Amino acid sequence: MSAFPRARDLVRFNPARRRWPVALKAAVAVSLPVLVTTLLGRPELGLIAGLGVFAVLYGADTPGRFRIKLLSAMACAFVLAATLGALGAAIHPIALVAGLVVLAAAAAGLFVTLKIGPPGSYFVVLVAGVASFLVTHGVPATTVVGMTAIGGAVAVVVGMVDLIPDPHRPEREAVDAAEVAVSRFEKASGPEDLHAARAAASATLHQAWTSFRDGVGDQPLDVRNAELYERIGILQTRYTRHTADLAGRTTGAEPNPWGNPEGDDVEVPVLDPEFEAEQLRDSSLGRPNPAYLIRQTLRWPSEISLIALRVGVAATVSGALALILGFDPTYWGVAFAALVLHQGGSRSAQTIRGIQRLLGTLVGLGVYALVLLWGPGGLWLVLLLFGLQFAIEMLIVRNYAAAVVFITPISLTISMAGAPSQEPIALISERAIDTVLAVAVALVVLWLVGRGMSLLMVRAHARRCILALEEVMRDLVERRYATAEARQHRRHLYYELLELDRGLAQALVDDPRRVMPYRMMVEQVATLGYLVLGACWHPQVRRARDAFDRAVDVLQAIKAHPITGVRAAEDIEADVRAVKDVITDWR
Repeated sequence: MSAFPRARDLVRFNPARRRWPVALKAAVAVSLPVLVTTLLGRPELGLIAGLGVFAVLYGADTPGRFRIKLLSAMACAFVLAATLGALGAAIHPIALVAGLVVLAAAAAGLFVTLKIGPPGSYFVVLVAGVASFLVTHGVPATTVVGMTAIGGAVAVVVGMVDLIPDPHRPEREAVDAAEVAVSRFEKASGPEDLHAARAAASATLHQAWTSFRDGVGDQPLDVRNAELYERIGILQTRYTRHTADLAGRTTGAEPNPWGNPEGDDVEVPVLDPEFEAEQLRDSSLGRPNPAYLIRQTLRWPSEISLIALRVGVAATVSGALALILGFDPTYWGVAFAALVLHQGGSRSAQTIRGIQRLLGTLVGLGVYALVLLWGPGGLWLVLLLFGLQFAIEMLIVRNYAAAVVFITPISLTISMAGAPSQEPIALISERAIDTVLAVAVALVVLWLVGRGMSLLMVRAHARRCILALEEVMRDLVERRYATAEARQHRRHLYYELLELDRGLAQALVDDPRRVMPYRMMVEQVATLGYLVLGACWHPQVRRARDAFDRAVDVLQAIKAHPITGVRAAEDIEADVRAVKDVITDWR
């Protein structure tokens, strides 16, 4: 794919797994508060509650224990955003825009860092903006914040209902996917096939462990999750055994070496309810802790810092234009600029998303004009909201532009709740101009800010792998591979190897000419990383303290060169090979 999107990328409908349960849940959550308040004679309050109901869109397929925490956190985040928006409206329009810009940039960085996932940080900015608009037009701040809180509570309850008949469905589906990928990894042959199969197995097993730990936490195992525990343990054993076997072949050690820290052969894990899940088979998989992820984000250069920078610049320019042109509401441009950029990805993917947002919004404004002409009230309004939200969720993963056609009228219906009515043509025209300007600004920022940094980001990803490698090798030198801290270090290395694959794929789309020569270097870093992980799981190789001590010394040659300096791929690759040669000559 070229860095600039093709027309067919804009209109293509992607395949997707069944979406109707998620769509039904979201539609019920959005329409339920409006139904109740309509019966009470105050439908506008139900629309305002929609600000908090947006929380139901997060973590739709995540495990129950994690999901209720995420939904509760998002509900609280939206209440806080509504409060900040209300305060900004009470101060000054410039203060409001400045606050929205800071909120947009900070939320974008935090959400991507913590891997919160779609729909990302955009709704935090939207809720703050809509709250400020409503307060500016006479809706009491206490009403806005209070109804947002009620909507958040509805989102938490409705967001959990699909797990009642099958509480462990998300964990089971994650383990199913890992089982397929690990089987392919075991059968892979040839460097290219092996690299792709290992990457897929590593990613899906990581997700399976993360889902299992998110779902079980520190609770005792019951009958259902005990079965999953045993399945994922067997998968972990198979993955670790094969990785250790590959390390043994590379280093000339014993084949099929799988053993525990004492070196005893183990075919499958022993189920022990008192044994913490992440300790199973000396595992080092699962989500790193938030503190580690935040530290990596703050280490420049980092892709997430670049995302936050782009969002901040685009939001600032769009907000300034809204103030200069006298648009009401002013939040629209800030929110749309943030929307295009807040999730990151390749420039091609973000450009496609921006153009789809623009086209979908323009068509959606026409749909909203029809809604205004219709003027639905009572149960018709409830049915309208239900239908719009259901259509959004059915289309959002298939074609973003098609989904936006329905997102626009539902967003405007909620944001205009309690505000004085405006002349439809003027309202729609202003929103169209605001949208065109915001998307244009976002795309210009996307293609100018950070342009030419793709290679730097690849090298930064590789450097983080090198630093994680050093920690793991020092653990081997000190023979502390069985400690909780050592497992944490391996978890960090495993995670960075996954990020390295993702970062390389993204950079090859953005700047293939400059990045392609470094592809082999990245693959060598990945090979070294998995070799060291395999050594940790090999009862013979992991005791080669002198070899890993020498390898740590050789590794310093890589660290001696700053990331921001120019360095040929061949030179970095040679240094990585030198580290690998020391380990493979462990005898």
